[in-house]
Amino acid sequence: MARNRAEAAKRDPVDLSAQPITVNGMGPLRIGMSRQAAERAVGARIPDGPGGPECRDLAVEGGPQNLSLRFSNDDDRLVAISVLSSTPASLATASGVHVGSTREDVLATYDTEVTARQDEGTSEELVFAPRSAKFHGRIITFLMNDDGTVSSFIAGERSFADPLPCGSD
Repeated sequence: MARNRAEAAKRDPVDLSAQPITVNGMGPLRIGMSRQAAERAVGARIPDGPGGPECRDLAVEGGPQNLSLRFSNDDDRLVAISVLSSTPASLATASGVHVGSTREDVLATYDTEVTARQDEGTSEELVFAPRSAKFHGRIITFLMNDDGTVSSFIAGERSFADPLPCGSD
């Protein structure tokens, strides 16, 4: 394992800042791949860190600020990719939605495949769930600010695509 991480560090790292994010991954990163495979794919280390009982949100060394990769604790595989607030607009979905996009942008972009949900006292979430069978179980959840703009978003497996960090209630 140490040898593979050393090999990843020797290659030129992939610039993730301009890679589009989809329900299936981001650039060379694919939902379902192991952390070891993800490190090889991006040419950089993804150091371990704290998390919750089911997952950990980790950053790529030298990667874009506020980009987080969510790995499951059970098998250390990539289950979601998260873009946090205050990120450059280049960190966007394949359709161009990014932090700061409006609610109307999200609804117009994803049309009938997006639903809104909001629990009392929480921020609105817009959930894009593509209907095509090849995307089954994959979603993008957009967390909205009170002013109607996207504050963050997370793409990946439905059970892990919650905008709250791993370990949050």
